[in-house]
Amino acid sequence: MALLPLAGCVVSETRPEPYTPAAQAQVEIPEARLLDIGVGVFETGLPDEGEATEEGVFRNVREAEASYIAVQLKDTLQKTGHWGMVRVVPERSNSLDVHLKGKIVESDGEILVLEIKAMDATNRVWFKNRYKGRADGASYSDSSVLDRDPFQSLYNAVANDLLEYRETLATEDLQNVRQVAELRFAGSIAPAAFGEHLTEDREGDLKVARLPAVDDPMLARVRLVRERDYMFIDTLNDHYGTFHRQMEEPYESWRKFSYEEILNLREVKRTARWQQMIGAAAVIGAVAMGAEADSRTAAVASDVALIGGIGIFRAGLQTAKEAKIHADAISELGESFNADIQPAVVEVQGEERRLTGSAATQYGEWQRLMQEIWTTETGLPATGSETEVAATSESSEP
Repeated sequence: MALLPLAGCVVSETRPEPYTPAAQAQVEIPEARLLDIGVGVFETGLPDEGEATEEGVFRNVREAEASYIAVQLKDTLQKTGHWGMVRVVPERSNSLDVHLKGKIVESDGEILVLEIKAMDATNRVWFKNRYKGRADGASYSDSSVLDRDPFQSLYNAVANDLLEYRETLATEDLQNVRQVAELRFAGSIAPAAFGEHLTEDREGDLKVARLPAVDDPMLARVRLVRERDYMFIDTLNDHYGTFHRQMEEPYESWRKFSYEEILNLREVKRTARWQQMIGAAAVIGAVAMGAEADSRTAAVASDVALIGGIGIFRAGLQTAKEAKIHADAISELGESFNADIQPAVVEVQGEERRLTGSAATQYGEWQRLMQEIWTTETGLPATGSETEVAATSESSEP
């Protein structure tokens, strides 16, 4: 009987997570050490369409998060001042020096787990890490003055790791990355002219086989097309930025309520287990007491314990039902979230297109369009034999 009061004494406690700041540039970074970064839209980490997902995971939310998290990481890197252009891209871009490829492993408002692979234009892998963050509950408070993402420490950790690796590279190594990126882009739009300027070793890393002449007119044209590619990527980022702003309020509300529901769910399940265990123990004890009762007083005590134990056991079952209600509430929040996020319309090359769900396709079309631009402006085929363009493309050894 002394155990009965413990059934209502379980208290959920959350502790604030230590904050990891992102290293900020204290001086202007030399141009030679600035690299342009592409942050790929994250993989959702979900099974194929039509297959079941884990309980509490909602496909519509996760698909929206894939872009939201990429923008959040991009903004974090941009604000450090350690990098050149940082942009979100639907797939790896040949224009940019470093690419971040990520996958969402877990995301429920309380826990965020990301897998991130960083590699440069030479295909050298900088790192492949798994990052796990627990939400800073204070960021969800209505009276919060933190004004930061609940998982900002995680994004900062990625930024710090990226910077730490770059600092291990000599300026000459960074210059080589930039040269390979330029030749990689040139080869993607005009392989007939630049397809053999890079070689690939056994490990799959790209190396400069030869450099175009400094005053090569074809390289100058490639750089103009590359500038257009930057503009197109900027257009995509205007869309991603708009999508991020439109998504921020409903997404933050969803994460806040999901966070609270998860804590409630955990507390309710814990309380239910206590109530059921104590109730069952009281029932067993009451039965044993009744079997050994030698007096009316003992029999009454046995009945009281039995009734009390059954009551607590029933309360445990009722609490378990409440847990199911909380789980259903999370599901409803996920469904309503999808209705709050509307696809944005972006103007690309004078045409209005709905970017949601089609950014990769649109970017693929842009890659083909750049080859058409090259052919139109130079009169040379994008593909063909090296001899067809040898007369107009002078090369020098690196």
